Amino acid sequence: AQQLAAAGLAKPNLEVFSAIPLKELRTDSLTTLKLSSKGLGIPEAIVLADLLGSVSASLTKILVRVNQLGDKGATILCNTLRESKVTKVQELDLHYNSIGPDGAKAIAAMCAAMASLTSIDLAANELGVEGAKALMEGGAFMGSLTECKLASHNNKLGIEGWTTIFNALRDSP
Repeated sequence: AQQLAAAGLAKPNLEVFSAIPLKELRTDSLTTLKLSSKGLGIPEAIVLADLLGSVSASLTKILVRVNQLGDKGATILCNTLRESKVTKVQELDLHYNSIGPDGAKAIAAMCAAMASLTSIDLAANELGVEGAKALMEGGAFMGSLTECKLASHNNKLGIEGWTTIFNALRDSP
């Protein structure tokens, strides 16, 4: 997948890769990246991460809901955003991407580190109790977040997961 990403990104005349608008991302002309319901998986997450790591200064919203990123794709994307020196992303929509506890760890680290991020949608994933714990232990709500959508549908948080979240929020400064 990384070789495919590198090959595609090396071609300046390639304007779109798996619905990812390469041309607009390269020229840094997008404020909202709309990639919902495009069937994105790990290869697309790698391509997107390569672009976002260096050319996303104008991008404020990334909407990738209803795709197939899973833990690995979410981790690739979130690590890139967390490490980026130029990103100003304020809203990240990861709704319904089959993200579990491993992805939640990367999401928490990103949320804690990104000063610009104010809204994240994690509804309809597969976080479970371990994912809720990972979000709280990783400091997901210690950063600049003002909105986090977790809706219980599919997330399988249960009473223990919601209690973990509520206790962490109650006890945070």
